[in-house]
Amino acid sequence: MNEKNIVVVGDVMLDEYWNGTSTRISPEAPVPIVDGISVSHVLGGAANVALTSRTFCSKVTSLGCVGYDNASMIITKKMTENDVKFNFSYSYENKTISKIRIMSDNHQLVRVDHGNISYPYTNKLENTPDVIIVSDYNKGTIHSEYLEYLMGFDVPVIIDPKGTDWFKYSGAYCLTPNKKEFEEVYGEFSVDRALMTVIELDLQGILVTLGADGMTWVGKGGEIISLDSEAKEVFDVTGAGDTVIATFASFLHEGVESAMRKANRAAGVVVGKVGTSIPIYEDVVEKVVFTNGCFDIIHSGHIALLKESAKLGNRLIVGLNSDKSVERIKRKPINNEQERKVVLESIEGVDEVIIFDDDTPIDLIKELKTNVIVKGGDYTVETVVGHDIVDEVVIFPTLEGKSTTSVIDRIKNDN
Repeated sequence: MNEKNIVVVGDVMLDEYWNGTSTRISPEAPVPIVDGISVSHVLGGAANVALTSRTFCSKVTSLGCVGYDNASMIITKKMTENDVKFNFSYSYENKTISKIRIMSDNHQLVRVDHGNISYPYTNKLENTPDVIIVSDYNKGTIHSEYLEYLMGFDVPVIIDPKGTDWFKYSGAYCLTPNKKEFEEVYGEFSVDRALMTVIELDLQGILVTLGADGMTWVGKGGEIISLDSEAKEVFDVTGAGDTVIATFASFLHEGVESAMRKANRAAGVVVGKVGTSIPIYEDVVEKVVFTNGCFDIIHSGHIALLKESAKLGNRLIVGLNSDKSVERIKRKPINNEQERKVVLESIEGVDEVIIFDDDTPIDLIKELKTNVIVKGGDYTVETVVGHDIVDEVVIFPTLEGKSTTSVIDRIKNDN
């Protein structure tokens, strides 16, 4: 968890789920009858953004408008339970925004929306955060004057926009619309139109989520970053936009591309679940496992090491000595570096193979922000290059008689 302080301003909501089963059709109308109802509540809208941000950041404050009602009591209780600070504006004329979803066997049958915000949010920030998120659902919490106030802070202001009046967001760091929201304002999505939007609204960039096509960032200088979707199965897109903006903002300090990759990964997790949900830290923040070697002739010892290495994190990267490097430290390789790379990439659990030309992989280890290094049993922790800059070093026992040298010796002896 990072030490960033995030403030989330926007339309705070409560998502209520009526879960049951349906085996009969009503005699009164051609609709299903739902039996055995159980009711559950989760934070929605800007409250969901705040809760997701708290998964990654040490301090998160939620600002918004609610009524004096049961829904606001449930929201504040859940905020307190999850250590999310809040500073809400209460009014008897407000009815806390709520969405009731009636579900049958995890399938949504109908959604009922109710609540209203009569007065926008006007409370001042208690201190200057690292990032400000504006979660605008166009329910009445956000207004132009307050946006101008937020833009006065010398921190990134990241906005999930709604409606067609985007000029009120001018001067923000970036907007995070989905494709439909973008096209309702600017027409069919294209990089050129996205760049025009960035320039027109004086943004640093725009991050457009494209559903099954992933997401694209277009920066003020014309830089483009596109990522494919990481969703393995799309079950429910509820709250996906909240997840993207919360995760992106939480990791913006690492750079736009790194923040995008984590947001993309987080969105891929939540759309595979039923209803409004939040990602788990370990599913989003990579634990990079690294091992390296010549891997000249792959044998069962290599396979065992790589399979065990893959279990230690969620990304296994193999550093592969180049032909020149192998020749300097050992001998002329039997198989060239490209052949060795192709074989390694075909092994289950290996996510990436990077060829390096140095005698040691220390620069690569630093560049990859490696968490765990795995080496064979002929090493000790202290003799592993990079042991002092990673979280963990794992020594995998060498399988007796399994080495490239022994394979080469057997071939020579057979001849």
